[in-house]
Amino acid sequence: MTPAVQQLFPGWDFLGTSSFDALQVDLKGASGMRLVLGTRSPEILNLDGVFFADEEGDLHAADAMRIRVSASSVFRGEDAVHGVSAVARGREFHTEMEVHPWLKFEWEGSAPKKATLINRPDAFGIRGRSLVVETLRGGAWTACHEQAGSARAMELLQHAAREVPAELFAAAWRTGDWAALRERLVSAVLRPATDVESLAARAWVLPLVDVYGASRRPEDEQLLALFLAACIAGGRKMTGNMAACRWVLDSVPRLLAAEAEINRRLGEAGAVTGHVFSRHGISLSQLRAASAGYLALADEVIRALQASGFGAFVCYGTLLGAIREQDFIAHDDDLDIVMVGRAPSAEACREERLHAVERLRAAGFHVAEQPTMNVHVSHPRLPGVSVDVFPSWRSGDVAWMYMQGMEWGAVDARLLFPLGQVTLRGQVFPAPARPEGFLERRYGAGWHVPDRFFEWPYPVSA
Repeated sequence: MTPAVQQLFPGWDFLGTSSFDALQVDLKGASGMRLVLGTRSPEILNLDGVFFADEEGDLHAADAMRIRVSASSVFRGEDAVHGVSAVARGREFHTEMEVHPWLKFEWEGSAPKKATLINRPDAFGIRGRSLVVETLRGGAWTACHEQAGSARAMELLQHAAREVPAELFAAAWRTGDWAALRERLVSAVLRPATDVESLAARAWVLPLVDVYGASRRPEDEQLLALFLAACIAGGRKMTGNMAACRWVLDSVPRLLAAEAEINRRLGEAGAVTGHVFSRHGISLSQLRAASAGYLALADEVIRALQASGFGAFVCYGTLLGAIREQDFIAHDDDLDIVMVGRAPSAEACREERLHAVERLRAAGFHVAEQPTMNVHVSHPRLPGVSVDVFPSWRSGDVAWMYMQGMEWGAVDARLLFPLGQVTLRGQVFPAPARPEGFLERRYGAGWHVPDRFFEWPYPVSA
């Protein structure tokens, strides 16, 4: 079975790297989950993060849900960097090279609804192709998913059997000529979808793409665009690092062509068009479309932080749009706020952030934790919008903020304080004292020239 599957589906063992293609594990009724690599030779278990959904479907790291974590080993013994402590906070996990490395999660009481496993977004993600997921039910560990197992192979073959005549399958099994069958299969799935439901049903097609790029095929770009359009049609939240695209959409022209193809397919099926790529995923250009909600939420969050003793100001892409375009950036997909406290160190900042999260929740906001120290804040009264709140700390004349690559960077405090103001769609918000100077520090001397693919999550050629 495996040679047939590999020829038909070169990406069949790809383990996803973002919210829309990540592996989802049903945990209802379980009291534990164990991740094991099924290789016979030594290998490294290496994931970008593991998150758990609560009853409302929001994702949290293990620590936030009081889930115990253990592992077979930790790379170089660096637990806080990529060990048990790191993965419990939603960060990367990395074992030593060993036979059947494992990572285990256990809990008591009510179980999380599901787990989301985020693979590494680079070439090392290929290690995940032998992943086996087990759940603990009734005191026994039972495999519920094998990334390259027979159950997955059968599932893909069943999808193919619904698209091509049975006699073609029979001929391929008899002759071993899988290339002709693949050609017919690709042609079938690329046909127009006349409604949203039939488009959404094609979200299974990603394994037809050689995601890791070992043997690029002419149809890969169309298939990947179809997969992304199908995910959108099915209502998936299209956020993530876009790593599934990096080996296929590796240039600006390919990205733009795929974006156009996604919207063409959505329009063909009668779905909403106008989706754009950003480094955070794919979304409608909704900041401008729903600006009233975003601005109202940003104002409420800033006021709530101020009432709790924190300063706050708009920053990053939001500030860039306000200064350069006097509006939101058309392809931007979030509104950025930096929180200012009294923390003199990164560790104190971490504690201060926890206090701010508690105060925001007490004020009625919903706060979703992220792998890094920023949080997404929303409010039930303003559905469909959220703001991204980033912590900061200060030591003398230097402020420390998230800068390039979501790494802490030193900023001359005189660029920020005392806070000034900026106007966005007629509404005044706190802003850095010298916004142009800060934008040059953050984005470089060319910040005033629009570049959609600045700091793209993977290298792209022009």
